[in-house]
Amino acid sequence: METHQIYSLVSLILASALLYWIGYLCGRSDGRIQGRHAEQAAHEQAVKRLKEALGNARRLNWRMRGHCETVDARSRMGEEERKTLLQVAAKLTVAAETFRALPADQSQVDATITLRNKTLIIASLLAPIEMGDAA
Repeated sequence: METHQIYSLVSLILASALLYWIGYLCGRSDGRIQGRHAEQAAHEQAVKRLKEALGNARRLNWRMRGHCETVDARSRMGEEERKTLLQVAAKLTVAAETFRALPADQSQVDATITLRNKTLIIASLLAPIEMGDAA
């Protein structure tokens, strides 16, 4: 082999190595960019799922808060108050029948019946809560 052939072979090997190295660097930078995009998409998806979970937790929290307020209101009044309200409702029924029998104003009868109905609704709210199976 002559000298100029050896120089050509060495330069060809160096050019191939340089071309390989440039391809490696370009591929590595493209891979990093694609990796960042994939990572960003994964993070956006995770944030979306977490926001949905937060929304579900907030809705559940509001529902549980309503249940707790109901239970708290019921726990403040007991069976004695419920019986008293039922007695009041019974007396209001008697009063409505009395107003109906007298030549009285129909508005008094209507007001008494409305008050009786409201009293019965409040008494029904104070009825003992039946708990289902917890499992």
